[in-house]
Amino acid sequence: MANTAPVSARIETDSKKLPDINHFSTKDIIKAEFDAELQKGVVSINNGHTHSAGDVDKMLADEFGI
Repeated sequence: MANTAPVSARIETDSKKLPDINHFSTKDIIKAEFDAELQKGVVSINNGHTHSAGDVDKMLADEFGI
């Protein structure tokens, strides 16, 4: 069974730091809650809330110099 514990990440670049990230965890939710979270993502994509890899690279470079 896969580890479903929340994951935190911190990346340091010179003096700039990305914020701690608390990822969604499936550990303590029921199937209906999981399905609702997945549906939020589908709705977001269908509403055009997406970024190309190039856009993400540019956003990271602009904000964090990476």
